Amino acid sequence: DFAADGRQVNIASRSTSESLELADAIASAYFGRDCRYVNEEKLVKNRRISEFVGAVRAGNDGMGLVEVSLNQSPLDGAAPLRLSHESAGDLRKSLDHFEDTFGSLLESLPTIEWIKVLYRGKRVSLRFEESEADNRQYMVRYTDHRLNGFERRTFEQEMRNGHGIPVLSTEKRYRN
Repeated sequence: DFAADGRQVNIASRSTSESLELADAIASAYFGRDCRYVNEEKLVKNRRISEFVGAVRAGNDGMGLVEVSLNQSPLDGAAPLRLSHESAGDLRKSLDHFEDTFGSLLESLPTIEWIKVLYRGKRVSLRFEESEADNRQYMVRYTDHRLNGFERRTFEQEMRNGHGIPVLSTEKRYRN
């Protein structure tokens, strides 16, 4: 799956090392010099992500929030917490009740491990990775395996154009 300018290729394989070697070989041959694979990074301000989370929580954008996983909750001991429901409306009711009792769950991006939104009837996970260089910016990664190629491109376009959030696949590769 080559990008139009030839500077990006999406490769899927069962082995991490084989796909990295293949990506390196393709890029090296294309550019005529030694190239090494690097995970793509696209940063977005935390304010924009918070606005998006608020919109999906409220059900205002066609994508409903159906799951929230926190690495620490407002409960005593800051225990991890996961709330999930098949319907965004029912999860919203549960979140309202929980937040009336214990306070907001979605105020602090660093405490959110992931959220899942309902997109075209499919549950898509979104993770917010804090930038190492600037804690006011994040990379937003999504699980693309539930979506077909057309749905992935459409989801990425809707996130970018509708919310100002460039999203990247969670498929990251690391050298052994």
